[in-house]
Amino acid sequence: MRKYRVNAPIAAVLQMSGGRQLSATLPVGAVLSCGSPTRSSEALFGMVKTLWDGRVYLAFQRDLDQKCELVHEAAVT
Repeated sequence: MRKYRVNAPIAAVLQMSGGRQLSATLPVGAVLSCGSPTRSSEALFGMVKTLWDGRVYLAFQRDLDQKCELVHEAAVT
């Protein structure tokens, strides 16, 4: 599991109950917990499932690489 700190706001998609999705912006200072790139049918290509503030979001890996800093990486067993 990786953790990133947001250095510039990034666009994301909030995953809501019933399969609904809502456009969102993750703010500077947010610490995101991320798994591997998702292969779920609900996700868009190039997005990863992230957890922030108890909610699940989809964010582009490109934005995590360019607008965030990696603060922790743990091996998944």
